[in-house]
Amino acid sequence: MKDLVININNKIEVEWDKKYYKSNIMDVNDKFITINIPMLEGGYLTLSKGDYIEVTYYNSKEIYKFHSKVIGRDIKDNLHEIYIEHPKDVKKVQRRNYVRVFYGHNIKYYILKDKLNSNINLGQGIFEDAIIIDISGGGMKIKTSKELSLGDIIISKLTIDDTELFVKGRVLRSIKDENKQNICGISFIDMDGKTIEKVIQFVFLLMRKQRNAALKEG
Repeated sequence: MKDLVININNKIEVEWDKKYYKSNIMDVNDKFITINIPMLEGGYLTLSKGDYIEVTYYNSKEIYKFHSKVIGRDIKDNLHEIYIEHPKDVKKVQRRNYVRVFYGHNIKYYILKDKLNSNINLGQGIFEDAIIIDISGGGMKIKTSKELSLGDIIISKLTIDDTELFVKGRVLRSIKDENKQNICGISFIDMDGKTIEKVIQFVFLLMRKQRNAALKEG
């Protein structure tokens, strides 16, 4: 796929025995891609030369899947390096802004008093409770008992498994449901490439958990 560019420091996941191990792109050259040793909950995936792996690759706009082959490994400066082939069968999984995932979990948020401050300062406000109805790479819909006005800036704490993420968003719409709860549409703002990448991973992890749960029920 011509539009796939592998960038150093981007996140990947390596699927092995129906488990997903986190890793990073350490280096890219014409011959191979270097990744660090994949990890899951403190455990390492000890790949060997000749192993075939499935990789999920995240960048700031898309998610890709591809298969690759381990062609070598080494230790440099006490860091384990694994060398894999460049992908040949790349599949684009989703566009981050078009995929909306139903969530239904509690979150914490607070209203940012200084709207001109682009930094996330956890000491600026008192956290309130809300429920995420759904979430995508570009925003989310929440339910809260607190009144939020159009244009309000909020900082939200998202948590799933061992992943914790703070995101900044602007209230674009707010209506009341039949129970007098406020249903608010939030658009994520002021996110750098690293945060965007984390949101993509967060949404993708939700999708995977829901898909696996559906398969178990079926």
